[in-house]
Order: sequence, then C-alpha cells, then structure tokens
Amino acid sequence: MKFLLKELIIILCLVNISYTSDRIVVLSPAASDILEKLDLSDYVVGKTKYIVEFKDAKTVGTHLMPNLEIIMKLKPTHIISMQSNYSLDVLKNNLNSHIIIYDPINLLEVMKQIKTIGSMFNKKEKSHQLVEDLNAHLHNVKSIIKKPTVLYEVSSKPLILAGKNSIVYDIITRAGGFYPIDSKRKFFKTSIENIYKYSPDIYIYQVGPMNKNPIPPKKRKSFALLKNTKFIKVPQENFLRADTSVIKNIQFLNDFFIKEGYK
Repeated sequence: MKFLLKELIIILCLVNISYTSDRIVVLSPAASDILEKLDLSDYVVGKTKYIVEFKDAKTVGTHLMPNLEIIMKLKPTHIISMQSNYSLDVLKNNLNSHIIIYDPINLLEVMKQIKTIGSMFNKKEKSHQLVEDLNAHLHNVKSIIKKPTVLYEVSSKPLILAGKNSIVYDIITRAGGFYPIDSKRKFFKTSIENIYKYSPDIYIYQVGPMNKNPIPPKKRKSFALLKNTKFIKVPQENFLRADTSVIKNIQFLNDFFIKEGYK
C-alpha cells in the first residue's frame, strides 16, 4: 500500500510539472484574448502594462519598452510579441525562449494564429473549435451593395488614420464599408484637406491610449464642412486589437450600416 501511495505521489508531481512547464510572457495585447479563450491563462507569468487579463502575472513594461531584467527573472519558455526587435533578440539569446510574433492584420490571419498557438500548447482541438465558432458568427453578416465610405481615426493630434495594413481595414470592408485609403501602412499622418477629399459617409474615431480625450469630430471647427457625415466613437482596446472581438466589431458595423440605410 505504501509503495502504491509513493508511486501515485510521484505521478501527480510529474503531471503538475508537465502542466506548469510552459511559462508565457505576453508583449502583444491582442494575443491575451486568444490565450484566455484557449484556457492558457495559468501559463502566463508576465504581461505588458495595458493588458488587463491575467491578474497574477507580473507587469513587464510596455510592448514598445519591455523591462528585460524583469522578463529574464521570470524565465519564460515562450514570449508572444507584436514584432521582432533588439529586445527580443537579447531575450532569445539569454533565455532560449520561443518567440511567437502575433500581429495579424486581418481575420484570416487571426484564425491562423489561433490554430498555431493551439497546436503549440496542446490545445489543437479547442483552437479549431474556436475558429469554427468565429466562422459561424461571420455568416450572420449581411451583404451590402451600396457601400458607405468610411474613415477610421487613430489619433486626432496629430491627425492619424488607419491604413490598409491595420485590422480596421478588414473589419470595415467585411462589414460592407468602402475604405478609400491607399496607404499600405498600419497608420499614417494626414490632413483635414484629405479628410474632405475622401468625403466620408461615416467617420469612426477611437478613444484610448493613442487618442486620449479627443474632441468629438462633430464639435471640431476643422470638421465643420462634414455636415452629412455620421460619427461613431469606439474604444481603442476593443476595436483596434486583432483578436476574437473582430467578429463582434464586424457585426456591429454591419448592423450600423444597415440601420443607416446602406443595403
């Protein structure tokens, strides 16, 4: 009996070690939602300043300026980041961590990354089910023939719009809108003259770290000539992140377009 009990304790310890062997530091805020959906929260030991998930994880600075000393002390096996840079190279060389770049610019890339992360952390079945669920919700989006011209403001001072390499472009176009921007950059500076040139039917402006307390466009003197434009305020943390909320944002805009008579 004592021998069996001893073996059982050893097996339980090995199971526990296997479960907690992966240690994740998240430097890409958009990946947080995916990790939660795949039940990987217990693996996260570090996160950036603006990630509200993972209450027990250590804050390691921001995604642009991560604290390398804190990250090294956490000894992560995996680091999920928005981009490859010098800081990541230092961490990789010193920790031998797996670097995962998470920065999708459209829904298809989000789905692909979900499956990649699922396979990496033994959550393949759950990740495939999540992608199936997202595709199912996408079928609820109604097609629109008469497409509204839409712009998305990232910042009011300076005036910055989202470009084609932003998740926003995919959200707006999938929802049935026309996004007239040619720039292939994620964000780009522009002028009020260009806003007038595009003559948007709908102007979306975000509120968050990149656009703190902006004056509503309707109250800006420079926007006075946009008399027929509809303005929508959205939270940056929900709308600009390439995660599963993309589906909700597509549906939200699709419903709004139809409500405004675009069908």
